[in-house]
Amino acid sequence: MKRGRKDQLTGGSHDVNPQTLVSPILAQTGVNTFDLFQLAMPIPRIPSSDGTQLIIELLKVKYVWNALPALTTPGINQYYMSVTTNPNKISTIEGNTADPRQLSDFISVIFSNTADGQLEVPTDFEDNLTDDAGHGILIATDNLYFLIGSSGMAGGLRGVVRLLYRFKRVTLIEYVGIVQSQQ
Repeated sequence: MKRGRKDQLTGGSHDVNPQTLVSPILAQTGVNTFDLFQLAMPIPRIPSSDGTQLIIELLKVKYVWNALPALTTPGINQYYMSVTTNPNKISTIEGNTADPRQLSDFISVIFSNTADGQLEVPTDFEDNLTDDAGHGILIATDNLYFLIGSSGMAGGLRGVVRLLYRFKRVTLIEYVGIVQSQQ
């Protein structure tokens, strides 16, 4: 089936091929801390002659844990990773999930009856951010931030975040509105 020139499922730039961007290794600086990492987005900030601006359309986020330490105590233990446009570290899971700049997050709750916590726990999770028509979340900021945190763990966590995105062109009015909502 041929697609029209103005087909919106192409992301607005007529590029149907998503790209992958991988975060740096996210490693906690201590046991049960919340740490924030910054990643510059690969967006050229060159004005176009047609009155549009190139931005990122975030399609999927995949969280991959490289190291999960044992649990410190029996009970409820949590580990957490998120993607946000907020450059400020919020040191609670509840505070992060309530932040409107939060784009995606992964929370794993582990209930352990033993102190050594020998349980099967998820080491990866994929968050699909598209709607039924294939449209993702529009991002017009220069940086994304990744948060990693935990409670009840015996050591620091390590992991990476893989982003599936594509470029999209939006009008300057839409661009300004998106920037204002993400700061």
